Amino acid sequence: MSVTTPLSRALDEQLPELLRAHPRGLSEHALLQALRAAGCGHLPPGPLADPLDLFRVHFLLFNALYRLRARLWRAGSGHLSIEPLRICLEDYRPGAPALTASDSLAEFYLEPENLERVTREGVAQLLTRSRRRLLAGGERAAALAVLGLAEPTDWPAIRRRYRELAGRHHPDRGGEAGRLQEIHAALRILERCYGGT
Repeated sequence: MSVTTPLSRALDEQLPELLRAHPRGLSEHALLQALRAAGCGHLPPGPLADPLDLFRVHFLLFNALYRLRARLWRAGSGHLSIEPLRICLEDYRPGAPALTASDSLAEFYLEPENLERVTREGVAQLLTRSRRRLLAGGERAAALAVLGLAEPTDWPAIRRRYRELAGRHHPDRGGEAGRLQEIHAALRILERCYGGT
């Protein structure tokens, strides 16, 4: 179900074109930056320091993404892969089970009441639960995969691999900014998981 705000309407208009322009996909942060660069004037300017404001923008973005995924699937015109570190518009795959199984994240983001009832305290609780899940492995495994690593590993090995990939994919050396942002996002997740400093 849709949330109707100026930002949600702008997202509905701009997301398909923007995702097509980035065939390798974007992280959530990179997607928000690209939306700002494309003139999405309904995004708050600058960094979102307030957790409640950050959650609201995040919720509206993911509400729009899951609605777009359903529209593409119904039309048979594409598949939107929504992963922790990569949001990517892919070719339609008939028979793929992606939208037939229960998806608790989609259910959460598609329920407008979840946005309306959230409070500052609720956001703090969500962040605490999210950090626990992160430590349990979901995003950690995805972040390790971005760096081409797997368990078992340790912080020094992660840092070495990060430096190698960041150097290789830096735009000044012919790399892509989107890939570099993905590598940075993976490192930030792994810093929280492995206690890096």
